[in-house]
Amino acid sequence: MIKKLTIYLFFFLTLSCSADKDVIEESVDPIIGKWFFHSYNIGENETLYDECKQKGYFQFTKNGGGDHVTYWVNRETNKCSLDQSKKIQWYVEDELYNIKVFSQGSYGGILSFGITYLYQGTISEGILRMPVGYETINFIKN
Repeated sequence: MIKKLTIYLFFFLTLSCSADKDVIEESVDPIIGKWFFHSYNIGENETLYDECKQKGYFQFTKNGGGDHVTYWVNRETNKCSLDQSKKIQWYVEDELYNIKVFSQGSYGGILSFGITYLYQGTISEGILRMPVGYETINFIKN
């Protein structure tokens, strides 16, 4: 009797377990990844950034964080060099990506304070577009 009960229990537990196929994949936000500076628009006119500027990027991570990295050409050496690397936070609200870039400011070398820049962007046709002042900066994902 106990053997039959054990066998029935074994089959019941074996058949009631779900297969690994039932795992639901989590969707990944399209902004996740590295977006490089590509070009900017003033009105309808698009201008490509130079090779050095195109090394700069926004890196967006799944946890709502990331990095903002920029490069510049040193006029004395004529070499492309790292300009700045800053931490970011991002979130989506009303179908807009809100991107906070954390920077550091100072006054006369005495007083130091934090500065937060807030940008908003949209993704369409594989391009992340961020209006900044009178221009729109275009980023491409790589």
